[in-house]
Amino acid sequence: MMSGPSVRAGFIDEPLTGLDEPLRQQLRDEIGRLHRRLGATFVAVTHNQDEALSLSDRIAVLRSGRVEQIGTPRELFERPANAFVARFIGFDAILRPERVEHGVTGWRALVAGRAINCEPPARRAIGEGYVLVLRPERIRIAQPDEGSDLGPVTVTSTAYKGRDIEVATRLVDGQSLKFLLSADRDVCAPEPGSSIEIVWKPMKPLLVPEAAMVQP
Repeated sequence: MMSGPSVRAGFIDEPLTGLDEPLRQQLRDEIGRLHRRLGATFVAVTHNQDEALSLSDRIAVLRSGRVEQIGTPRELFERPANAFVARFIGFDAILRPERVEHGVTGWRALVAGRAINCEPPARRAIGEGYVLVLRPERIRIAQPDEGSDLGPVTVTSTAYKGRDIEVATRLVDGQSLKFLLSADRDVCAPEPGSSIEIVWKPMKPLLVPEAAMVQP
């Protein structure tokens, strides 16, 4: 939702669907300028997270007619209420812990035999478990003299994506985890079959209720 000081309002439904990327970006910027110039309130419907984040003052994430979370783009980006919202907003690295230990100031989760310090959930789970969510661009390969946050993990594949290299791995408990490396010339992607350790410090994974998660 894009709000302004005027009482005028408008509704736009998937305004950029079907456009190629350069035209999509051009019209997205034009909608933003139009909103600021008119001072109107727009309600925009979109399935694209980039459009939602860049155009909105407040976002309502809906699933099957139910509101899962309402907040500013930063609130949703940093503190998604559940796994459905987390996946929509770009937390594609999701792991199921063996158990979760509640704490006063911090929580811990056991994943693949490793105890991991986590950010506590923004919304407590009632009668359901939790999952760990991380942003794939905040994960990296540990240096030889650096303590790892998770590992060893086995590289199953890599994919060059222009700006980034997507690295797919498998944990010792069989779970899959993907993350992104910069595609700079001096960055070498690990070979499939190799074993690596990964880190995400100083960030912490976020715990969210699992029940609302959907499969990709």
